[in-house]
Amino acid sequence: MKTILEKNYRISHNEDRFTQEYPFHSHDFYEIYFFAGGSVTYYIESQSYHLSKGDILIIPPRTLHRAVIDNPNASYDRYVLWLYNSCLAVNPGIKCFLEDIHQELSVKNTLLLNRNEQEADAFSDLLDRLLNCFSSEDDLAGYLAESCITLILNEIRSDLKSMDQVIELSDDLIHQVISYINQHLSDELSIDQIASACFLHRSYLMHLFRQETGTTIGGYLT
Repeated sequence: MKTILEKNYRISHNEDRFTQEYPFHSHDFYEIYFFAGGSVTYYIESQSYHLSKGDILIIPPRTLHRAVIDNPNASYDRYVLWLYNSCLAVNPGIKCFLEDIHQELSVKNTLLLNRNEQEADAFSDLLDRLLNCFSSEDDLAGYLAESCITLILNEIRSDLKSMDQVIELSDDLIHQVISYINQHLSDELSIDQIASACFLHRSYLMHLFRQETGTTIGGYLT
């Protein structure tokens, strides 16, 4: 079972200081990328994402992408999960999840998911469980690994489905967000509070704020 598992999936967790430039590259399978720390801007086709700890990128097949290290002195910590095309033939459940995720990515027009600290910790725990399955000699490790992968994909799908429908971000909307923040700088603002006041989902707000202003809400507040 373990041999079959390794033919269908691959997961890695690396933490290092990497100064060599990553070239643009692509795969013919899905990649799930979880950013656990460092100072990195990730480029996917024409889009760029300055990553925050806990960010998840879903990179579709045949999509050019690369990481650019902004601060080589900062330790670059990331998990990467590859879902080879062969897994789609042997696991129809995972195939259905990926098809649903692909559709949601198209509708929401984003490849990035933001998670708060608690959500990010829970996601990294799932990835660590999956890593343990790959190193286990247990006869059931393969089944446990596919259960973990299903849970991971379900988390991603749930996050995407909970996001608001993508709308064109007007100057009025971003001005509304910034105006609210400026009016409440003396308060202990949270992203959830800002999102609620502006009638936006927190993940959608975080993504659009960074996309339109070039900084995170936390960075703006400080």
